[in-house]
Amino acid sequence: MRPLTARGCDADAPVRPRGLGSGRTIHLLAVTLLAAVAGCSRHPSKVSGAVTLDGKPLPAGVIMLTPARSGPSAYGAIAADGSYQLQTGAAKGLEPGEYIVTVAANEQPAAGNADAAGRAEEAVRPLMTPPQYADVSTSPLRITVKPGSQKVDLDLNSKAAAPVPAAAE
Repeated sequence: MRPLTARGCDADAPVRPRGLGSGRTIHLLAVTLLAAVAGCSRHPSKVSGAVTLDGKPLPAGVIMLTPARSGPSAYGAIAADGSYQLQTGAAKGLEPGEYIVTVAANEQPAAGNADAAGRAEEAVRPLMTPPQYADVSTSPLRITVKPGSQKVDLDLNSKAAAPVPAAAE
C-alpha cells in the first residue's frame, strides 16, 4: 500500500487542474461568450430616410424613436439634406417593434452672427419644428419597424395639427 501524500492517494498519478475542465471547454465557453457579445451589438432592422418641413428638407436636428412598450430608443442626426440613419447606442439599426417618433430642430444661427474666433452664438435658439413633434407625449408620429431595411420619410407640417408620415418602403 502506498502512503497518502498531499497529492492524494496515488502520488504517481498525473495532476489534472481543477475548475472548468479541459482546454476545449474553455475554448467553447470563450466562443459562446464572444458570439453573445457580438449579437448584442447588431440590430435586425435598419431605418433611414429623410425629414422635410412643409416640403423642404429639414437642414439639421435629431430624430428619435422611443419604443411604445419598453427597450432602448434609437436616434439619428438629421443631415443638411434632411437625411437620417438610425442607431441604438454605438450600433447602427434598432429592434423591430412599435415606436413613437420625435423630431426636434433648432433654428440655425445667422451666417454673420459669430464671434471673433468664428464660433456661432451659443444661446439656445428656438425650435424651427412645431413643439408637438419634439415631445414623446404629444408627437402624433408612430411607425412600425420590421426586420430588414426600411426607408421612412417624414413630412412635418408647421401649420397642421397632425403630421402625415410618408409611406414606408
